[in-house]
Amino acid sequence: MPARERGKPTALLCMAAALALLAAAAYAWRGRIIARWHLWSLEGGGHEERVQAIEALGRLGPAAEAAAPALIAVLRQWVSAGRDGHPDGDGARTQREVDAALRALPKLGPGIARAVVQALEETGENWAKDPRVPARLCNVLFGLGDASLRALVDALETGSPALQRRAAYAIEVFGARAAPALAEGLVRRGAGFRALAADALLRLTASAVQESPEKALSLARLFPLGPAHPDRPRAVAAAAAEALGLDPGAAAALEAAAGDRDLTALLKAAAFALERLGPRAEAAMPHLIAALEVSSDCAPFAADALGRIGGPAVARLLELLERGSPKAQGWAESALWEIAARDESAAKALAAALPGASEPLRARLRRVLDLAGRAGAQPTGP
Repeated sequence: MPARERGKPTALLCMAAALALLAAAAYAWRGRIIARWHLWSLEGGGHEERVQAIEALGRLGPAAEAAAPALIAVLRQWVSAGRDGHPDGDGARTQREVDAALRALPKLGPGIARAVVQALEETGENWAKDPRVPARLCNVLFGLGDASLRALVDALETGSPALQRRAAYAIEVFGARAAPALAEGLVRRGAGFRALAADALLRLTASAVQESPEKALSLARLFPLGPAHPDRPRAVAAAAAEALGLDPGAAAALEAAAGDRDLTALLKAAAFALERLGPRAEAAMPHLIAALEVSSDCAPFAADALGRIGGPAVARLLELLERGSPKAQGWAESALWEIAARDESAAKALAAALPGASEPLRARLRRVLDLAGRAGAQPTGP
């Protein structure tokens, strides 16, 4: 075959590739032109035209990426709808426009993630005055997926102080999915990032145990450890890592970063989760009893959780009621009267302990039964 003939297929392939590139460029250019036209409608049209323009921009997808600032501005507007559903004042948007923008923005693709994160800083007073604005932005960030997660993690280190604080809370919309990226940053990033990431990880742990109460069992060992206990930071980090599914290396990094942070919210979440588990939280009972024995700062939470565990905790609580310190006896009474109020059989078991009890214990048991509304409880017969 002559050289000229052999070169024809190659030339045809090159021509086809060039035409495909031109077609793609023309399509993208056409998309940008159409997006610009819809953007003009958004800025200058009436209410219905704006809604239609927003929906059209969403259908264009990444070709309409340049419209992201205008759609973000829709989310940042006050919603002030009149009786007929139309705006009351200049610049006000109806809920339909906001809803349309919430649907459209994620369709513009991951390229807008950093612009949405930056908008968290620009919400200004609306962050406090109208929590709907940051909530809308967080919904969009979640819809954009991993690109938003990376942008939020970066903002914890490079953003302004206001953006760093807001990004630390916004990242929580990703739940435990955000934990590995935060844990990795504990090792590789600066001190400011580590402090914000540690706080975020502890909040994520609290959310995790609320969603899956069984995870609170790993946090029960924190209850007897007071704020000054030397093992508390290590125990907190290990429990948080277990609840979030992080590796031991992340636990060590979290221990170094968490320091002596306030754990009240985390421990409250764990106690509420244990209460929801009820008798299924029996495995946590030794730690909860120990919290009452040492009257730790978690004793109120532990007493509430024991009150929900119910019957299995009665014997240990009776021992504490008889031999514990005055503070421990007070917490034991609190747990027992809640158990007796909820469970008639437990109240009868307490009544059965009256005859053989010492006078001080008998007085406490009568007070428990009286507070529980079970003063007339009779012990179960043999």
